[in-house]
Amino acid sequence: MRFDAFATLQRGFDLPLASRRVGTIPVLGSNGIVGWHDTVGVRGPGVVTGRSGSIGDSTFVDTDYWPLNTALYVSNFHGNFPRFVHYFLQWFDLARFKGGVSVPTLNRNMVHGSEVTVPKGWEQQKIAAVLWKMQRAIATQDRLIATNRDLKQSAMQHLFTHGLHGEPLKDTEIGPMPESWSPAPVASCVAPYRFDRSSQLLASAYRKQGKWPVVDQGQDEIAGYTDDENKVQRPGFALIIFGDHSRTLKYVDYPFVFGADGTKPFVASDGIDTVFLFQALRHLNIPSKGYSRHYRSLSESLIARPSNLDEQRDIAAALATIDRKLAHHQKKCAALNDLFQTTLHQLMTAQIRVADLDIDTSEVTTPQPQGVAA
Repeated sequence: MRFDAFATLQRGFDLPLASRRVGTIPVLGSNGIVGWHDTVGVRGPGVVTGRSGSIGDSTFVDTDYWPLNTALYVSNFHGNFPRFVHYFLQWFDLARFKGGVSVPTLNRNMVHGSEVTVPKGWEQQKIAAVLWKMQRAIATQDRLIATNRDLKQSAMQHLFTHGLHGEPLKDTEIGPMPESWSPAPVASCVAPYRFDRSSQLLASAYRKQGKWPVVDQGQDEIAGYTDDENKVQRPGFALIIFGDHSRTLKYVDYPFVFGADGTKPFVASDGIDTVFLFQALRHLNIPSKGYSRHYRSLSESLIARPSNLDEQRDIAAALATIDRKLAHHQKKCAALNDLFQTTLHQLMTAQIRVADLDIDTSEVTTPQPQGVAA
């Protein structure tokens, strides 16, 4: 059928910030909920997608709402299941119908005239139920990630202030710390790692698979892989890597290849545990323009340093445990997101059929929309 026989898209309504009043009605823009109001614009449930700026995302709301004029809302579902329409729009790639140069705008006339293939309503409900259950699992992992991040921040604040042995605290220029601890300049805790710059590998030589991991100043721990064994660094000890142009700080304790992007590695000095130093540096408020670029101010910064190496290691182990749990949930969330995208595509292209499966749809069944209210 034509798209406009499946779902009719309508431009939202203008509602300047000055005109919004305190209320419980969600105001939806191109990126989802952007505020609240006291007046209903459209009866829910509803589906909203970006019209200008951010195009291609879809937001489902099961309550009454107000769609802004930067968005398009589904004004007529033509008997189709609203939540299925929401997932269909996520898959349909609306961004290919955008026009304009300075501010891309979705051309709904082009969308309405396109051809689509969709299942019957009862199968739409089953598809929506499957995808909704997957998104609920993703949301659970997102909450666990947020919880573990909060736990990490609280644990760092407590451990770097009170330590592990219940010692009396003393006041210092960087705040309270156990009596046996001392403020230590970062410069006294790190030493440069000398290596041949010719051994660095250009980013164009990275690949998804290979024997040796490539490490650079990017956000990911491993930027790629290579099979060039001649460039492998075998330090035999852990390194802390500072990037020139980012806030990335990495702890590396395995053979690897340096990426050629200004990476500056450092090792821990004698008398300080490398993992403890890594965690202590993460606890610092590093300037946003990068570690190495501000290395002078960083090297003069002070960290709370336990005199006992065993206490350093115990603190590092406690924080590393939280890091491992956080990484576990992050990997699980990434895997679920990949699975969702794959399943979404296979369901929308009928590569997977759920018509004959016994799927509970009660959790996603919502009343049919009642149309425009204002």
